[in-house]
Amino acid sequence: MAAPRKGPFLLFAFLGFALLFSLGCWQVKRLHWKENLIAKLHTGHAQSLPQNPEELTFVRIKGYFGTPLPYYSLFHLMGRFHQRQPGYHILIPFTLENGKTVMVDLGWVKEKNNPSPGKIPAVLEGYVRFPKKHWFTPHHQEIKRGGHIGLYGFVDLDRMGFSLETKPLPFYIQAKAGEWQQDFPIKTIPQTITLRNKHLEYVVTWFSLAFTWLVFMGIFYRRNWLRG
Repeated sequence: MAAPRKGPFLLFAFLGFALLFSLGCWQVKRLHWKENLIAKLHTGHAQSLPQNPEELTFVRIKGYFGTPLPYYSLFHLMGRFHQRQPGYHILIPFTLENGKTVMVDLGWVKEKNNPSPGKIPAVLEGYVRFPKKHWFTPHHQEIKRGGHIGLYGFVDLDRMGFSLETKPLPFYIQAKAGEWQQDFPIKTIPQTITLRNKHLEYVVTWFSLAFTWLVFMGIFYRRNWLRG
């Protein structure tokens, strides 16, 4: 049986190693990225809302719940759980001192159809979050007249802004528990952010596969072209 051609084999071996090694390097970058995010969660001092905040920036905002309109809507995110109990998250518009509107996730409630609480001055702390939609994100449900949505599958700032007749900032704030809850009539449970970091395992996995690939390709090369 004729030995395989040397050139294509070396190219195949190199490309396989390069792919596995590059995936390991990518996971190293992801590891540092996740470590920075976790470090932000342990930041003790909340800062004023910057103009271009990053994900999980810990901020302190001042203004009032509501909009300049006499009536505004609350938004319910479906499919949220607290201690394995199904429920909803409430998102509410918050008007900042500069007049801009930012959406705030106040946390979990068991029942929907909560009434609008009106304008309530507040100071709260929380984390900047950017909306994410994945393949398995549910669609909005209970579409009402005029394009308004009853239940949201994800944080859809454009549709929420349409209902509020305003344009909210391109991120929302996930509120922490605080004094604002004393004056807020709807009892919510603010959610604690936890981030898993398994990227070190992925780094070891991909680099191990790259090394294993190199060993097996070396054995194959030796058997076919270095036998004498």
